[in-house]
Amino acid sequence: MPFCLRHVLTRIRISAHSLRILTGRYSRQRLPRNERICLCCNTREIECEFHFILICPCYQQLRRIYSNQYYFNRPSVFKFIQLLQIENKDDLCKLAIYYQNAYDVRTSTLNNII
Repeated sequence: MPFCLRHVLTRIRISAHSLRILTGRYSRQRLPRNERICLCCNTREIECEFHFILICPCYQQLRRIYSNQYYFNRPSVFKFIQLLQIENKDDLCKLAIYYQNAYDVRTSTLNNII
């Protein structure tokens, strides 16, 4: 697997990203967990890894391209854990590419909001 994709997967697995679940925790003005909502969608859900990868409607098209429908159709924490534990190299590459593309969409969306 290419280094850039391994790097992306590692960032997901060890929570080394800039989703609001973490940025709200470590910012100067600490936000309570329930206020770290996703700014990209109107669901008012906390922007955590689970929401970002399986739920957020902003990335639905990308999910259809890069993910198996099993995971995002009726998502659950159990399915999320299964997804992160995949050992198939092709599926891992797809997950990393999905994450990278969704993160780019998130960045551009947030830049347009601000």
